[in-house]
Amino acid sequence: MALTKTRSRGINLADTFAFTGAVSGAGVSGKVLQVVMGHSDEKFSTGSTSFITSTSATKLKVDITPSATTSNILILIQGTIRTVQYTRNGYMDIAKTVGGSTSYLVSGNSTDYSASNGLLRYYMGGSTIGIIQGNISYLDSPSTTSQITYEPALRYGGGNSPNVEFGDDGTLQTIIAMEIAG
Repeated sequence: MALTKTRSRGINLADTFAFTGAVSGAGVSGKVLQVVMGHSDEKFSTGSTSFITSTSATKLKVDITPSATTSNILILIQGTIRTVQYTRNGYMDIAKTVGGSTSYLVSGNSTDYSASNGLLRYYMGGSTIGIIQGNISYLDSPSTTSQITYEPALRYGGGNSPNVEFGDDGTLQTIIAMEIAG
């Protein structure tokens, strides 16, 4: 039964209403539906010039199963990124695995040079070790209700010492995934 306004004074919201069936127009878009978090206190290091995920080294990942294909997933990753002496460039992206197939949220298979570097670029010159906070975020629209695994991915980008690191042994790195109603 549809609820209709019979008088110009409006509806007294202090009254009790009973609804049957689905309530439409309730404005759920944009609401946080679920939040999951993963963490690790281990370092992830690579000298690869292709993006490599951290799962084998640190287990820093998060699994989330969207409740609707219209949902968006906000991913937040926090930790330290560092280059070893004389390393020039380090890059970070977010790997997404669905049904055994892994892609990268920004670099992916893009032919755009700027996108091939991922979400975060770190440059260090000279003979010192550089350490910065490696915080990244991205809003993904996965269009699936299958389980998704998100994890940081790192690659070395050039310089004299082929090694970049994410995290530091004994320091907590986190990854958070939030499902946002679409």
